[in-house]
Amino acid sequence: MSDGGKIVHDALASLATVDAATHPAQVHDLIAQVGNNSGYLPHGEALDAVLQVVPHAKRQADTHPDNQDYVYRYGWILCSPTATRRR
Repeated sequence: MSDGGKIVHDALASLATVDAATHPAQVHDLIAQVGNNSGYLPHGEALDAVLQVVPHAKRQADTHPDNQDYVYRYGWILCSPTATRRR
């Protein structure tokens, strides 16, 4: 597995353990790691990875509407090339 693929898998594993005590900045960083590195995965796996982080990004945008970084990241992950490519 490439380094980028390992980053995605590690970030997804960390997102699976997110709870109310997890700092929002950490979640924001994990979303970015998946979005930035998902292109290193085979296409179907990359799309699944991006789709897994969409609910986290939406929750952050909804919970912190005044934080433009979180609002931007939600739109960014929805429009990422991995999410919009056809299988």
